[in-house]
Amino acid sequence: GTYYEFSYNGKVIGWLDKKAFKFYNTLEYDEVYNRDAIITNVTGNTVWTLPYQIYGTKAVNPATTYKNQQARITRKAKTERGIYYQFSINGKNIGWLDERAFDVYDEIEYNKNIQLTGVLSNASGNAIWSEPYRVIGTKNVGQATSYANKTVQLVKEAKTTRSTYYQMSINGKVIGWVDKRAFTNVK
Repeated sequence: GTYYEFSYNGKVIGWLDKKAFKFYNTLEYDEVYNRDAIITNVTGNTVWTLPYQIYGTKAVNPATTYKNQQARITRKAKTERGIYYQFSINGKNIGWLDERAFDVYDEIEYNKNIQLTGVLSNASGNAIWSEPYRVIGTKNVGQATSYANKTVQLVKEAKTTRSTYYQMSINGKVIGWVDKRAFTNVK
């Protein structure tokens, strides 16, 4: 078998079989990470006071306690076991949970007014959204095929962590947001 020499309070005590020891994870990094998310995949997950299996961590609650709740991720940490997010709900810090438990929203990098026109020529497979796709509060408001091959006004452009989107309007009426790649002849 394998044995480890160990010490306590700076004094060498002796040797023990490796099965007698519990090994803790170490942090590879712990950084600020501000994102909004929904807690969705709770099966087999627990919320912890620190990232899982870091020395001193304690269980807070089963993750099922927070299923389908909107959360604000405030920190991201990586250990040998994986990536963990520290999160809060309604401004109250809850604890740390495996990243796979979250459905993370995209962040808007910029959102600016524009005055362009374009043809919605690649409508198939694209939806129209109330906000740029996958940001907090986004709702599907229709299919882009309803406006296929129509010339529309492009009144806003927003870039998210996923893609760039145009807010389109027809005759001054805002229709919604569509992926920039759905448009041609933009000028």
